[in-house]
Amino acid sequence: MGVDIFFVISGFLITGHLLREHDKTGKISFLSFYRRRTLRIVPAAVVVLIFTAAVSFIAFNAARASTVLQDSIWALLFSANWRFAIAGTDYFQAASAVSPLQHFWSLAVEEQFYFVWPWLMVLIFAVLAKAGMKQSNRLAVGIAMAAIVGASFAWSLAESASNPSVAYFSTFSRAWELGVGALLAVFAALLVRMPFALRSVLAWVGLVGLAFSLFFITSGMAFPGPWAALPVLSTAMVIAAGTGRHAPRNVLLANPVSRYLGDISYSLYLWHFPVIVLAGVFLREDSAAFFLAVLAITAVFSVGSYHLVEQPLQQAPLFRRFKHQSERQRAFGSWMHQYGERYKYGALAMLVVVTMAVTGLALGRNAPATTPVAVPSVAPAEQKAAASEAETVFGPTGKQLTTEIQTALGAQSWPELSPALDDVIGKSQTPAQVGLCQGSTPPSESECTYGSPTASKTIVLVGDSTSAAYTKAFQDIISSRPDWKVIQKSMGGCRFVDLTFANDVAAISEACPARIASAVETINRVKPELVVITNGYKGTVKDTGKPVTSAEWGGGLSRLTAKFSAAARKIVFLVPPPSGPSIEECYDRFSKPSDCLTTVDGGWSQFLASEQSVARSINAAVIDTRPLYCVSNSCPAFVGTTPVKVDHVHLTQAYVQKITPAIESALVKAGGLGS
Repeated sequence: MGVDIFFVISGFLITGHLLREHDKTGKISFLSFYRRRTLRIVPAAVVVLIFTAAVSFIAFNAARASTVLQDSIWALLFSANWRFAIAGTDYFQAASAVSPLQHFWSLAVEEQFYFVWPWLMVLIFAVLAKAGMKQSNRLAVGIAMAAIVGASFAWSLAESASNPSVAYFSTFSRAWELGVGALLAVFAALLVRMPFALRSVLAWVGLVGLAFSLFFITSGMAFPGPWAALPVLSTAMVIAAGTGRHAPRNVLLANPVSRYLGDISYSLYLWHFPVIVLAGVFLREDSAAFFLAVLAITAVFSVGSYHLVEQPLQQAPLFRRFKHQSERQRAFGSWMHQYGERYKYGALAMLVVVTMAVTGLALGRNAPATTPVAVPSVAPAEQKAAASEAETVFGPTGKQLTTEIQTALGAQSWPELSPALDDVIGKSQTPAQVGLCQGSTPPSESECTYGSPTASKTIVLVGDSTSAAYTKAFQDIISSRPDWKVIQKSMGGCRFVDLTFANDVAAISEACPARIASAVETINRVKPELVVITNGYKGTVKDTGKPVTSAEWGGGLSRLTAKFSAAARKIVFLVPPPSGPSIEECYDRFSKPSDCLTTVDGGWSQFLASEQSVARSINAAVIDTRPLYCVSNSCPAFVGTTPVKVDHVHLTQAYVQKITPAIESALVKAGGLGS
């Protein structure tokens, strides 16, 4: 909501300034405008970007720190919104760790708007001047902006429904918010005539609307279209009420504290999000210490940034033209005299504060947790039983994995892993050809078939990206079985269930039904010896907007398997790895293995029970893969010296290779591969 308020205020202030300049001088100086924007925006932003990138390399893992560095470059080029829009539409990046620079998207939208709007105003003024209609300047600008607002809002409605990830960050679906502020500036002369009583009503209605927006609007609502209209129009009411000399005094807005917060609001905006994300490395985010630390550090950094960067550099005689060198020297001398003492003592104070903050955060990181992660202590007899059970299903590899998992659960520090976590975090480990086969528009079926084309026995893999991750295991399994081939029919983000799921990636939503139908057609046509189904246990049902329940999941599986169960000799549900904390977020320079521990929860177990029920009804088999990842429902981030996942659920290919013999043993015992 803060972003929507910011856009309206920005559109009002900047457009108003441009109009007053044109009324006074008959022109708009782009050199002066962009000089002011540069001095207002860039210095403080550069300080935050450098600080955040530097601290990220101290705090985060190398992969995440490198991503933050790339984010900072996009932010510096005022393109952060498109950077995050692209990431949001990349299925394998959509669940990645939050960037401490993600909030720079709104600054990018604002500056992109001002790369266009002033030039459009000048074009309108020039056309009217040539037609001898200068008196219609404001009306023409207002009509043009009203058209932009209408078109942008319509686009926002459409894109929020079809592609919400892009809509949230897109300049095209956000321009109307800045445009509403611009319209207020264009017609400010009319607002000045507003009766005092109406102003008071508008101000309070607007404030109530903003408060209501804060609690009413949820992440499940279409945004920015149409629900951003509530805070936008509420902000417009407050601005309209305060336009003119005789505006009513609102104690909530006109007190010294509010005015000072308004002065430092840009620095508060720049600093708050990096502080929140970076502090989360050192302190538990649900602790009082985290909350207090974020408030204190944000306040101090914002005040320091305002008085040491924003104010001085806005007053600096940079980019000014001087007739003589002596004038330049006097201007810089006066500026240094005014701000020299502030820099000297302010910089020293900031150094002390930064040192204290870093020390405090380091101590907080090393302090014992009030609610420590419960790492299971398995008795030798229980461990022996677990190993025996794993061996029954998964063969000797299963037994060995149980021992290695238990050792990993007791680790107090990260061992040397191969591959290193920094080399796999957030990166798709799916082989290139397999990755092509699970996209929205896959190549031909022959290109997604592995093994001899003339093989007499067929395995068909279906499901979402968790299914695709297992593909290499099946390629290795058939390498010693020349009479078998594998057809890959999985698709990332497309659960093989007869339900319509919501998805931020429009291409996936659009392609998923056809991909499922294609997989069903292939099974009925090929009549394979084995169909293997793997889906991640999650999803939001599009019709209800709520997380899918285990009952809905079971019903969807039943309806879908009924369409092909008669054509397959054997159907096997290969259970996905339990979902847990993303390794990209939990693993950093200061973390311990227990910070990345996954615990199998009741929800995961309910979905498993639902699949088992469906399997019984169609004489299928379920391979519960927990022994490959967990002991006593606790699952470490590495087993032996191999990292398990690249994010919260997708497996590294190194771990797939490690568990391939176990999967093969389980398939044989389930009757899917024969003896």
